[in-house]
Amino acid sequence: MHGRAPATHLFPGAQAASGGVWRNLNPVDFMGHVALWRKRARRWTGLLLAALVSTGPAFGQFRQVHTPEHLETGQTANLFAVWEGRTALDGVYLELPLGWTLRGVRSLRYGYESVPVEMRPAGAREGVYVVSFPEVFKGACELIFEVKTGDFAGAATWTLTPFTRGRRQGRAYDERRDIFRVTEHVYVNPAHTGDNRVLAFEAEGGEPVLLRREALPDLSMRAPYTVEFWLNTVDLDEVALSTWDGDERTAYPLEIIVDVSGRLFVYHGRPGQHRSMMTRQPVADGQWHHVAVTHEPADGWSRLFVDGAASDSLFFETMPLIDVRTPVALGGRVPGAETGATMRPFTGMIDELRFWPRARTLAEIRQTMNRPLRSQEQKVVALGFEDPLPETIVERPAPRAVRRFSDLDFYLPIRRLRGTAENGAVLLTWETQDRQTVAFIVERSEDGRRFEEIGRVAARDAQGPEDERRFSFLDTGVSGRVLYYRIRQQFESGVERISSTVKMGLGAEEEQKNAVLIGNFPNPFNPATTIAYTLKNAQHVRLSVWDLSGQQVALLVDESEGAGYYEVSFHAGDLPSGTYFIHMQTDEGVQTRKMILMK
Repeated sequence: MHGRAPATHLFPGAQAASGGVWRNLNPVDFMGHVALWRKRARRWTGLLLAALVSTGPAFGQFRQVHTPEHLETGQTANLFAVWEGRTALDGVYLELPLGWTLRGVRSLRYGYESVPVEMRPAGAREGVYVVSFPEVFKGACELIFEVKTGDFAGAATWTLTPFTRGRRQGRAYDERRDIFRVTEHVYVNPAHTGDNRVLAFEAEGGEPVLLRREALPDLSMRAPYTVEFWLNTVDLDEVALSTWDGDERTAYPLEIIVDVSGRLFVYHGRPGQHRSMMTRQPVADGQWHHVAVTHEPADGWSRLFVDGAASDSLFFETMPLIDVRTPVALGGRVPGAETGATMRPFTGMIDELRFWPRARTLAEIRQTMNRPLRSQEQKVVALGFEDPLPETIVERPAPRAVRRFSDLDFYLPIRRLRGTAENGAVLLTWETQDRQTVAFIVERSEDGRRFEEIGRVAARDAQGPEDERRFSFLDTGVSGRVLYYRIRQQFESGVERISSTVKMGLGAEEEQKNAVLIGNFPNPFNPATTIAYTLKNAQHVRLSVWDLSGQQVALLVDESEGAGYYEVSFHAGDLPSGTYFIHMQTDEGVQTRKMILMK
């Protein structure tokens, strides 16, 4: 069934393809190969990660944890965690912030196969839950926690602790394992509804909105195009936009779904041949995400961009010609097929839906994604949903799709937040092109969790040219301490956004060393970060970046350097999202820091 497996539709005699490589396999053989490959890849990834970051026997680890950067009070959201274990897993302890509630849990094997799971409160303590498997679970699985935030705004944390039960003569006894416990941070904003209207599909089931294909650019794959929109949902296994009716006998050029794991998939295909692109990170987390699909027959490439970053691509040696004989369905599949693959219609929100008659570049997408457009601009068909849907474009509206106000505001966030430590002071610098910002609140913390305000910078105090507004703040008297900084960006409407965190300063233990690898900032980063280190005397420095498989991906420094404070820029380029390690080798040995790339 379409959307159940990550790289193929399942139907008799299917010919599966992914990443531009065709494989003639029946569905059973193909999924068996996929499962075997994933099992082996995750096993070796877990072994290598354990060797790098663990000093004891490896029980397992959470290979990937996805938390929304910002949430609102009273909001429903999804938290995601991918578990990779070498021994049997009985379940996990989930500790939520005060006032939060757990509404449901889903567990998936290999990203699409549902596994039974049970949930219950752990005891009298509020916000602590036991999530367990009825049967002992071995291998890798994805856990999706549907939560509802409380009424308290500000910084919050949630913790996930795996556990197993020891066994004697076949009988289980309790044994909690705190190894590989993970704690994630999120900032909760006060609930906000702006003046921007979006299209909300509020009721389950029902028909999608049908858009006239004659009013839109050619999507047949013989011509270039770009389709982009903003999307917000927490529901899984749904169709957001499609040109397909689900009949395996018909070809279709475009279908965009949120699959059962919460990731976004882009499909196109002909009978027996279906190809896909996908996001590495889930998008069904309750946040707004910008999605763009481009197609350029001249060079043979289709590309998927999410939140202004490249996510996946497909190459065609011979461009297929797939006519569009149906309307474009928004919020589901095109009605009509008597027997076809079925999926749930979309339940969420969509805004700023745009159809371009050309394949836009990433730079062009970034330039306009954060501002509303009108159809008169640059020959684009743009639906902003501020006004009722025009009859010239809409063939048939859907009663369950209503226009309503939402929290989606088109603001430009802070970029390139950096810190420099020198002479007992920390100089923070950052940039933004946003014109609706009124002030920046500088906050400092000693533990990276509890922050306090230490200063304010007005937006009118910008430095540099208009297209690259720079700001700075100097914090004095901080020598001998490790400190964390972040910027709270305030907008005209009263909305606030929190930047990433920068770690600065030197602790007492580190000051005794002749060479100290401070780390990188920002962290997580996309696509560039700055690595900082200090030398008390002249020595040879070899600074490199390694991935989880133990392969060196970049050599940044390999030379003798004098005493002082150093910053080295690292650009991830085409590297995939994930965990990487900074290695600094000096006369004193090797120091390692972990950094996370989130595209």
